[in-house]
Amino acid sequence: MKPTYWLIAALLSIACAACGQLLLKYGVRSVHLPSDALTHPLLLATALWNPFIVAGTLSFGLSMVLWLAALSGEQLSTVYPMAALGYIAVTIASIRLFNDVVTPAKFAGLVLIVLGVVVLNLQFPTARPAATELAAQAAP
Repeated sequence: MKPTYWLIAALLSIACAACGQLLLKYGVRSVHLPSDALTHPLLLATALWNPFIVAGTLSFGLSMVLWLAALSGEQLSTVYPMAALGYIAVTIASIRLFNDVVTPAKFAGLVLIVLGVVVLNLQFPTARPAATELAAQAAP
């Protein structure tokens, strides 16, 4: 079965958003931005010009363009749950890149997210509403 364009656009959008998160985190670490960065506006403004933060922002921009393409080809209720796959990608990459720790509870949560996305995108035949059926029968 050939993937449709909306699915390719959605998956690329999710990948770009995940990359954006990782680049922002790397940028924040590289400029040693403190956890109370909002109380240091000058330091925060300087950090915005860090190449990794700029790249992360551009990655989010590309993600948005691809997301628009995905939304143009499929129902929002089908596409939007797929965005949760970004949580999986970011978590896996964070373990590798930033030595993040995934507890059993976090792992269980990630499994539930994947299962939720799968269930939300299962395709079941839909029954025609009774009113539509009656109208179709009444038509000459």
